[in-house]
Amino acid sequence: MRLDLEEKFITKYVLKHKRDRNLGFVRNERNRGQFLGTLYHGSHFDERLFRELQGNHEQQMLALHKIAESVGLATSCYFISVDPQLDGKEIPAQEAIKHVLNSGGTVLIFGDLNAVYYGGEPPNTRYISV
Repeated sequence: MRLDLEEKFITKYVLKHKRDRNLGFVRNERNRGQFLGTLYHGSHFDERLFRELQGNHEQQMLALHKIAESVGLATSCYFISVDPQLDGKEIPAQEAIKHVLNSGGTVLIFGDLNAVYYGGEPPNTRYISV
């Protein structure tokens, strides 16, 4: 787990009045699930910092690849996810993008918070940081 990156993400993207509580959740492994549960709906996020990914699956993949190119293709990506196969994993951007569009309740952090992808409950809840 990259607690430093998760704290940085929460501090920047979670609504101010919900930050402390969510920071407490990720800092305590027993309570982490409470933060992860909020990822399906995204109601804790500051929506002014995101824009919806438009288009079909292929167009959204292209948009994510452009973001990866803009931050550097070798950049690692870090997952915060309800999916235990992804949560806490850090892998190269190109590999991460293959997994992310099929996973609801997932945040993908590019680099050191250079960009953020958020996917909530399907079908049309995919966002990228602005």
